[in-house]
Amino acid sequence: MSGGWLASGGHGVLANAYGLGVDNVIEFKVVLPVGGLVTASRCQNKDIFFALAGGGPNTVGVVMESTHITHPVTPMQVAFMGILTPTVNDAKKFMELSASRALDFQKRGWGGYLAITPRVGEMSAIIMVNPKLSTAEATSDVQPIIDWVATFPADKIVANGVFPVDTFYQAFTQFLVGPTGEAAPIGQPATVGSRLLTEELWAPSAVNGTVKALQDYMIALDPPAGEESYGIVVQYCLTSPFNTPATGFTAEPAAWRKTVLHALGGVAWSYDSTRDYKQGRKTALDTAVGILRKLKPNGQCYMNECFYDEPNYEKTYWDSAVYTKLVAIKKKYDPTALLNCWKCIGWKGASNPKYKCYT
Repeated sequence: MSGGWLASGGHGVLANAYGLGVDNVIEFKVVLPVGGLVTASRCQNKDIFFALAGGGPNTVGVVMESTHITHPVTPMQVAFMGILTPTVNDAKKFMELSASRALDFQKRGWGGYLAITPRVGEMSAIIMVNPKLSTAEATSDVQPIIDWVATFPADKIVANGVFPVDTFYQAFTQFLVGPTGEAAPIGQPATVGSRLLTEELWAPSAVNGTVKALQDYMIALDPPAGEESYGIVVQYCLTSPFNTPATGFTAEPAAWRKTVLHALGGVAWSYDSTRDYKQGRKTALDTAVGILRKLKPNGQCYMNECFYDEPNYEKTYWDSAVYTKLVAIKKKYDPTALLNCWKCIGWKGASNPKYKCYT
């Protein structure tokens, strides 16, 4: 938790209720390249705290520990509607029904994932949690999707309804990691691309075009016929801090607070895939992300889940004023750029031998 997830902001299904990971940090203990172990918080070493809370990895030091706010155990509702995709058109319809309602879901306090695939026979689902609504209120919010899923044969329905649980742990273990019964892959050869899609894209005059772009992105990332997906699917994440205001102490993009869907997709390959195959999948991903770039020109993305070769990364990962501030903090505490990573603050450039595997 003190590492990469937190360094770039840290999103999750409860961000709508409690904020990003960086909104819930009290303090860091960090070793600086210029020497010394210091404590950084909103009260002391505030510039270091700012850089660590959303400035990206390897910014100003090595985090040894972090202290976080905890929240009371809270009952919540889990909405889980899933099918084994019968046809591509069914996947597109599922996307339309879910994505067109995403702004309403955000306003009502939902958080979760739209994981919909056009691959026939694989599971497409929307899984969301809400700690604010009653079961009746939650069911009303998703009733049109429940009604649509109910039209499929029973052997195509994975789940369809709203399920009250007593704790988030129960929601996580039974629904968020439970539906497939499989652990998330570790060490998967893959790369991802994404965009933060903000609320103006759900204006009445824009929402149909937004849904169409999301459908196109899903189709574009589907591997060629006969090829394995290697477990990578498109996820449209309802994981933004939509209803939680910025604190002013953190460096994540301002777009996060207006994001309706964090549109995330990826491509993968086998450990023994050829170089040409890998490059072909990466090119397909860049082309697919282009659909989202066109949908929202000059938009931003979440650094941890952006395309690895994102153009204009300084403006895409951070707001301009924030980037300028982060560069100054980097120079103060790591003047030789001892800590360096690909397209991070203080990046030394693609010609550095350290990055030959990227190029």
